[in-house]
Amino acid sequence: MKKSLLGLVVAALTIVGCQNYDDQFDDLNNKITSLATQVGELSGLSAAIQDVGERVNALESATAQELAGILAEVSGLQAQLASIETITADVDDLENEVDEILGMLNELLEQAAVINQDIVITSAAQLDYVESLMAIDPNDDIDDTFDAETTRQYILSGNLTVDAEFAASSSDTSLATRLDNVIDRFATVIAPDGGSGVRIDSGSAADKSVALTLDALSFVQGDVHISGYATIGIDELAAISSTNTFTIALGGATAIDIVYPSLNQAGDIILAATVTISSINFESIATGGTIATNSAATSLTNASLAGPVNLGKLDLPAYVDLAKATAIYAGGAPKGVEISAPKASPVQLMDTTPFASTGAISITAEGDIHVNVTGATTITITSTKGAIELNSLTGTGSNVTLSASETIHATALKTNAGGLVASGSQVHLDALESNAGGATITAEGVNLTKFKTNTSTLTINTAKAISLPVLADVASPVIAGSATKFEAPLCVTGSVTGNLNIAADAELHLGSLTATDVLAGSDWFNLKELQLKQQASNLDFSNAASLTTLEYTGKKITPVAEGSQSNVVTITGANAKLKNV
Repeated sequence: MKKSLLGLVVAALTIVGCQNYDDQFDDLNNKITSLATQVGELSGLSAAIQDVGERVNALESATAQELAGILAEVSGLQAQLASIETITADVDDLENEVDEILGMLNELLEQAAVINQDIVITSAAQLDYVESLMAIDPNDDIDDTFDAETTRQYILSGNLTVDAEFAASSSDTSLATRLDNVIDRFATVIAPDGGSGVRIDSGSAADKSVALTLDALSFVQGDVHISGYATIGIDELAAISSTNTFTIALGGATAIDIVYPSLNQAGDIILAATVTISSINFESIATGGTIATNSAATSLTNASLAGPVNLGKLDLPAYVDLAKATAIYAGGAPKGVEISAPKASPVQLMDTTPFASTGAISITAEGDIHVNVTGATTITITSTKGAIELNSLTGTGSNVTLSASETIHATALKTNAGGLVASGSQVHLDALESNAGGATITAEGVNLTKFKTNTSTLTINTAKAISLPVLADVASPVIAGSATKFEAPLCVTGSVTGNLNIAADAELHLGSLTATDVLAGSDWFNLKELQLKQQASNLDFSNAASLTTLEYTGKKITPVAEGSQSNVVTITGANAKLKNV
């Protein structure tokens, strides 16, 4: 679902491949000469070309990655020039600048190298062959040591297959060092479509394995599969094409941390490790596929992992069971997810942009839970010791159930059509305007400042002070049995008996009370204070025997006419406690 950054490398390789570069550059000049331009675009192109030229001129040497990036920019300039429609004299100047840049690049290309074949190293003889390709003398101390600053690095156009067991099993102890020195020099691998990609095996057992590093490898177009008993370091790996899979199947006697600090892009990731995993860190991934522990990519499970899990923007599979994980950070769950992480604090599913889920989302964790989902078939979230934030959720198409020991925020939720249950210390539904699916809120503090339309039962438990400043009516029940102060100054109650339920000795603010029996049970008898802002019908207060304060404003009848205004207020001796009117 995300674009591949490696397209830049592929574009670069169309220029960097084993060919006559002068011919390539002459072809570029011919294309520019034959194209037209729009005058308004030339200044931007000129600045871009000048910038590239200055950076190339400043280079004394260049790595394969730097060349690939610069050549991709030049290719982009070609594409922009190709869109020009009217030839002007300025094109000649741009042509000359590009020609100068390509001349400098031609010199820099001599410092890099491209290997156009598959590389297989599973024996000493194959290692000898690859050393000869790279012009490495294993007896030369300089050639035998990889230095990221000075050693020539290679772009491999083909598959890379390495099995280190031959080196570990040999009496020649230099083989392991030589092998590591060779594979350190691959900076980019562009595997053919359907190829095996990069497959590195460190060996099958403690006495048959070699710890390996690929110190320069940063870009791979193709699958990556690392396995074996000993560790394999690829610390500079920055991108794997989004259509390919990264499989980690490492073994060993001790637990390992899976850490790839530089990896910015990946396809699907499969953790098939046969050893205990202590923690997982893909925090730099900004675009990627799904991470899982099975090849079907349906689950991410590990019963012993007792550290943090940071997956960057990788998506989660359908089922996640990390019983001992201390934290979980991931991207989205576009197909839905069930997460069981009872010790995790926090759990964050925060994709680059808010995501919609076509399935259900269910999360159980100890600490804060933040998810930027816009909607799902159902949402069930439980935080036993933390807060819940769903600040991208816009509607409840079906049931949403939220339970937290601390606050709940769903500040973008506008409509409740499918049903809402929310329980926390405070519940903030700042944007909620309507309730058609039924809602039950349990909290000491409730924010419903934009709530105006109630067509299904709204139940608010625990809260003692409730303010609904724009609520229009209580044609459907509003149950607030703990509320000793209920403010809805625009509300017209309707006439359904028992539709408004508040606590005894309460203070009630309404727009208009159609009938006294709209209040449930003995609420009218026990009412302590009443404010009516636009009372439209007659009221008899005789049965409001506990009422101490009454503030009454009649609704103006229109059109104004003599005798048309009639708001009858009946107060009798039964209202003995009424002191303030």
